[in-house]
Amino acid sequence: MARPVGDPSLSTGSVVSDKYQILDLIGDGGMGRVYRARQLGLGRDVALKTLRHDLADAETRRFYRERFEVEAALAASLAHPNSVRVFDFGLEDERFYLVMELLHGQPLDVVMQDGPSGPRFTLKVASQLCGALAEAHRLGIVHRDIKPANVMLCPTPEAPTFVKLMDFGLATIARATGRTNNPHASIDPSSAGSFVEGTAHYAAPEQIRDQPLDGRADLYGLGALMLALLTGEHPFEGATDRDVLRMQLETDPPVLQRARSGDHPNIPAPVARLIQDCMARDRSRRVPNATELHRRLEACLAALAADEPPVSPSLPAVGELAASRTLVPGGPPTEPDVPPEGPPSRDTIPIAMLGFIVLVMVLAFGIGVWLD
Repeated sequence: MARPVGDPSLSTGSVVSDKYQILDLIGDGGMGRVYRARQLGLGRDVALKTLRHDLADAETRRFYRERFEVEAALAASLAHPNSVRVFDFGLEDERFYLVMELLHGQPLDVVMQDGPSGPRFTLKVASQLCGALAEAHRLGIVHRDIKPANVMLCPTPEAPTFVKLMDFGLATIARATGRTNNPHASIDPSSAGSFVEGTAHYAAPEQIRDQPLDGRADLYGLGALMLALLTGEHPFEGATDRDVLRMQLETDPPVLQRARSGDHPNIPAPVARLIQDCMARDRSRRVPNATELHRRLEACLAALAADEPPVSPSLPAVGELAASRTLVPGGPPTEPDVPPEGPPSRDTIPIAMLGFIVLVMVLAFGIGVWLD
């Protein structure tokens, strides 16, 4: 018998739109559920996302269905290799679904459970995300929910730090006069029932205030994500989301204040200053766009590489090793055939003199015998 896998009407083995056979439930979020499904005909596994059926009321369901449709349309327009690919979307039995590539890896919030990441890893991840965001921003799309849980680390032998940006469920088209149109939003983070789209720890100040957004809101989130990777913690910590939102409107992350002065073991001062330029509360003072941020990230990576320590003096460099030894595969190194250049050692001089004296004596003896 088929077993339920989240949505009461979706069970293992059931087929959506005569094309996608449900295999199992792999994710359950606030707005939708994600299933692993088999695309019939092509025989490939995909991720199929559906809108939750148990949302609280009709208004909430209508709002999130509209948001779900926006996600499908916007995500399908993206082609960057660091953005999750969307293959299909549709509506069946009042159920809206979205079909995406099935990713194999770990979201960065899971990676963070192992502790802080190194600066090079963090910068490489951020550099890739800049490429995905640059494409989205050129199309007028603002993601609005950049956070570790929405970035999947999908390592390959050729690209061990390869990542994909996921979940455009809060994405919107940036307009000069546009607002979130969220019936639950509040411009006052101190109000008891405040709700801000996005995740409190990574939302830009203008997002908290429900102001019109552009791509710089995503750059704020990316700066916060970098700081989280480098520390293993959220940039701001508070007892409630309301406390976190107030801190974001009023101050810089405490750890960033220390790192800018070079007082953090895992955050080089230039990296701290770049994160600060992403997380400026006044967006006019932030890095202007994802392309410029990508350039600065690559410059930081190059600077870190240049600052790496040289080869240890106790070990010969590769060129010195090759010059002094012949390496035999499967065996120990053999000494070179050519002796080292330079004057003979003092140990060899007495031996040479002794040989000369013996030669003279032999010659003298031979001459004496010949004269006789």
